[in-house]
Amino acid sequence: VSVVDEQGNSLLHHAASNNVTKAVPLFISKHVPIDAHNQRGLSPLALAISFGHSDVAIALIDGGANVNGRTRFATVLHYAITWNRLDVVKKLVEHGCQVNVVNDIEETPLYLAVQQRKIDLVQYLVDQAKADP
Repeated sequence: VSVVDEQGNSLLHHAASNNVTKAVPLFISKHVPIDAHNQRGLSPLALAISFGHSDVAIALIDGGANVNGRTRFATVLHYAITWNRLDVVKKLVEHGCQVNVVNDIEETPLYLAVQQRKIDLVQYLVDQAKADP
């Protein structure tokens, strides 16, 4: 079950990319590495976020994915902010992600939300997640 394709994608990467939520718990139970990175430096969680598959992302988080996981350039929280996934941001925060962490160019998730004019995310990060302004 730990097979990867030529780009380093595991079965969980494919489930994340193709929105196959029901496969996530099965693959996790079979010990497919939940936080493995493909050759582009993306975990299944980062892929699910970028493809807009919030249900898969939430299943991965609930299944134990690293809520502080990083891609080559940023954290999965930065990804969720960039792709405007408030439901995933909430789940990441609920599971204890670091809300004031910086990406590779020293931007916090709050900075990204402000820069990208994502007011609902700004409000959530400040009011609920207690991000440091």
